Amino acid sequence: NMELPDRDERDDEAGAILALLLEQFRTELLRQWKNGRREPEQDFWAKFERDIGDQLGVLLFGVFLASVRFHSGGSELDQQAIDAGIPWSSERARTLAALITVTSRDWLTALLEDIASGQLSDAEIEKRLDRIFGIKRAGVIGGDAITSGQTTGGDWAWRMMGTISQDDIWSNRPELSRTGPCPICHSLNGTPRSHWQILYPLGPPSPHVRCCCEIIPASTP
Repeated sequence: NMELPDRDERDDEAGAILALLLEQFRTELLRQWKNGRREPEQDFWAKFERDIGDQLGVLLFGVFLASVRFHSGGSELDQQAIDAGIPWSSERARTLAALITVTSRDWLTALLEDIASGQLSDAEIEKRLDRIFGIKRAGVIGGDAITSGQTTGGDWAWRMMGTISQDDIWSNRPELSRTGPCPICHSLNGTPRSHWQILYPLGPPSPHVRCCCEIIPASTP
């Protein structure tokens, strides 16, 4: 799928929105710590997962619809895209929010154990909190959501227009990644849909977090 022309702006906006949300939970956690409670209150993680999921659902649906319009060349598919995009974005958001919550909870549990053992300085504690609730993580989560919506919306549009081909090519985009293509994607570069759809039927970015690959249609000159 081709990159949306406003992709960078969408990444920035998603990262900023999620950074604000994560900061709210960090502030709440610190408030509880100040009041003498180390483990978060009972509803902390349930609310975290629900709020992250709600925000991701909005972001996913918005970029899905934008990608459909971009890849189809107009708004003729809007109603069908809405009917398909709402359940997809809701389900995808729930899945992502659950994974993010499990990881966040595990990281905080490990942090609390290290704090209890007296191993960490205040600076180290702040660094570990940044890993869970910081701007950098918000950017990663937001970027993955934008990539997912962009790819899924583009592929959906192609299918509706009948332009999906078994000769569509998986393309690594190492220039978009700080570390280049990972071992998962490296071997897929240049392979046709007939090969990679068996392993990854949704195409990029389903293989992993931070996937920057794209699908090049066979009809591309």
